[in-house]
Amino acid sequence: MKQPYPLPITAGSYAFDKTIHPPQQLTKLLRPKDAAAYLGISRTQLWRLSETDPAFPPKVILGPRCIGWRLDSLRQYIATKEHSA
Repeated sequence: MKQPYPLPITAGSYAFDKTIHPPQQLTKLLRPKDAAAYLGISRTQLWRLSETDPAFPPKVILGPRCIGWRLDSLRQYIATKEHSA
């Protein structure tokens, strides 16, 4: 007897895809304390840079009271500052 193909699992109107996707390049997010430590500045200075320097990487809003910065964006920011100095 021929085996029927399995139907996609559905929940409501959404169909869950069982396809295995290759892992995406994930970047580490640094919370303000860790981002400031990585840059060697205080959290106050980190906040000032994020609000006043247009070249500073944008913060990632994770929730109403939770923000972070992408590590690769901070590395790129440091590299541009090194080349411009």
